[in-house]
Amino acid sequence: MLGKKPIKADGVTIHVLDGKAYIPSSASYPSIVVHSDPVYITDLDEKMMLPAVEKARESGWIELPEPESRETILKQANDVLLKATKTRSWKELARSSPAYMIAWTGEEIRLSISCLDKRGRYEFPKSKEQIFPSDTPIEMIIKAILIDVEKQPYKKTNE
Repeated sequence: MLGKKPIKADGVTIHVLDGKAYIPSSASYPSIVVHSDPVYITDLDEKMMLPAVEKARESGWIELPEPESRETILKQANDVLLKATKTRSWKELARSSPAYMIAWTGEEIRLSISCLDKRGRYEFPKSKEQIFPSDTPIEMIIKAILIDVEKQPYKKTNE
């Protein structure tokens, strides 16, 4: 066994790159939750993003058997988003794509917003976190993401 207690995913990650939202599904193992296929790709539009966020959220509740190797699972999980975005590395993705994590805790909904650390990697500082009441519609969270996207200084990958 890789971990000590089961983890249940109730969260979604969204990466924004070149005018598209990339929303990976989740694979939930007894000791780890990782990105998996399918990755839903939509325009940056609330109505298009909503069903993708809902589908990705539902995927994390399907528990798979414990993997033999944590490293294999992490490599496959990393490859899922890199292939979908056509980026070569997580560093390249981080430098060209803001990321957002939505987490439903039962008591509240947390929206974590990425920025880059000194090495050009993702970090999610508490200072950029937004907290919403648990009954907030997903549409409102998506609107908050779209507002933040407009403020982001990220460069396009095809420049």
